Amino acid sequence: MIKMSFNCTPDATFPTGKGATEQRFTATVGGDELEIDTHPWGEADLKINDKLVAHVDGDRSGVSSG
Repeated sequence: MIKMSFNCTPDATFPTGKGATEQRFTATVGGDELEIDTHPWGEADLKINDKLVAHVDGDRSGVSSG
């Protein structure tokens, strides 16, 4: 197995902190570009080389945020 390290960085063009509705993080691993968009309610999209490969609909655990 080959070990590869990567550095995941937040997209600074998106708003952050309380009230932010989406955050984006990007990373390069080998020759692949990874991007994940996340939302505070648990929804997320993972793209590899601009192709959507995974989607999470949201937190269904029943945990209240209030």
